[in-house]
Amino acid sequence: MKKSSRNYRQRLLLATGALPSLKNHLVQLQTAGFQIIHIENPKNFEEIRAYFPDVTHYILGGPEYIGHRELSKLSKLEHLVLLGTGIPSFVNEEAIRNTGIRLSNTPHMNCNGVAEYALSMLISSLAGTFNSYAQMRNGSAWWQKPRKELSESRIGILGLGEIGSLLARKIRLISEAKILYVSRSSKPTLEKELSLMQSDLKGLVSTCDALVMCIPFNNSTKGIINRVNLAYANPKLSILCFSNPRTVVAADIKELLKAGSLSFFYMDGYYQEWENNKGITDDPQGLLSLGPDQFYATSHIAAQTEKAIEIQLNRAIFLILDGVQ
Repeated sequence: MKKSSRNYRQRLLLATGALPSLKNHLVQLQTAGFQIIHIENPKNFEEIRAYFPDVTHYILGGPEYIGHRELSKLSKLEHLVLLGTGIPSFVNEEAIRNTGIRLSNTPHMNCNGVAEYALSMLISSLAGTFNSYAQMRNGSAWWQKPRKELSESRIGILGLGEIGSLLARKIRLISEAKILYVSRSSKPTLEKELSLMQSDLKGLVSTCDALVMCIPFNNSTKGIINRVNLAYANPKLSILCFSNPRTVVAADIKELLKAGSLSFFYMDGYYQEWENNKGITDDPQGLLSLGPDQFYATSHIAAQTEKAIEIQLNRAIFLILDGVQ
């Protein structure tokens, strides 16, 4: 990448795709005196790390993770802004705490995209789409089986925050499905408006056809989906995870799926992402070895809508400029 000879005091690093309106957004920063280092399609993390020593501001918009190693190279960093909500999934908060680096995020701006995507995957899993593909791919059977309509199904939502609430609204717009939820606090207004029923985790896994995970990652949710909490699971249960993978104990899920004690598991994102993902050949958790009729994962795509990224980028630029005024 060509570097300017101008002596900039502030250098901003951004590693994200080429959005149609990106140049217009970045003009604000250039006008304020920032040199923009934009890496559209980094091949690996090392390509991004090469710019770390001179970076004063960093908009984290890709799959990279900032831990001790990265922070040791970001010696001039003043402000890091995450495009998204879940800071622990992308930044080691303990490592950054005493560095003096300002840490910000752009919360709740991609929720509609995630909820919309979650609804599509929910319907696909209930329809047996992935099992149908697996059987067709193997040539072992022409799989067809009558399914429940969404209105006849019991749907559990684990975490009724912004995403979970939006998902409940979208389900209710198109169906009369029974919707159960677990949340840190009761939601009486939503219960009345959307005909929701509060439950506990045991109630969700034992009675629902599908469980959608929309919980944040923290000490209380780490490993919450495990063999103990799934001991009473409906063997026909499908679980769809839109939370940090570390909320799930992979070994327990693999064991339950292989034993037929759980029907299907989907993850948006995986334990090893981007350049750390070596696929089925090097998968410590072993879930990728299961067929798509049991396990399916995608590369953290639920929140990747152009509109959401643009809104988050606008907010990130505001936070950057606000911090230097």
